[in-house]
Amino acid sequence: MKTLHRALVGVYSQLDPHLLAHKRVAKALYRLSDVHGISPVYHYSDLNEEGLVVSYSLRTQLEPDELKEKLKSIEDGTQINKALLHLLAFDDFIIRKPDYVVPWVELHNTKKWSVPAAYLWPDYIHPIESKDIKTISEALQTGEHVSFYSQSKSLLDFLNIDN
Repeated sequence: MKTLHRALVGVYSQLDPHLLAHKRVAKALYRLSDVHGISPVYHYSDLNEEGLVVSYSLRTQLEPDELKEKLKSIEDGTQINKALLHLLAFDDFIIRKPDYVVPWVELHNTKKWSVPAAYLWPDYIHPIESKDIKTISEALQTGEHVSFYSQSKSLLDFLNIDN
């Protein structure tokens, strides 16, 4: 019997009022795994970029390498409305590989990833920082701005889009 893991996936895209990239990602993630939760969509901005970010909590029997490969496939499938997908956390694992790191290297030092993650898994203890992600996200003093953009249910209208 395979182990059921909890994974946290972060998705970022450029601004798009129709959330097309995010809807395609939602559809793909629902096909891939048991989506246990979705954060609200947040508007993110700093001095260099602006976009939309959301996190997904997955229950999966996939191992980290398998999940990362499938996330890359989903990312590659969002060609027109490009989305970036990151495996933010996987159980309490620490993974250091040439093509990815878990927990995601920016999880504990950017609001872009920590705010949506804290919404879904506030008591996730960052294995390197030894603090929960909610505390980490609240303590961050950066030039980033993260604010509510849309409810997560707006992403579930994926039945009406092509792909």
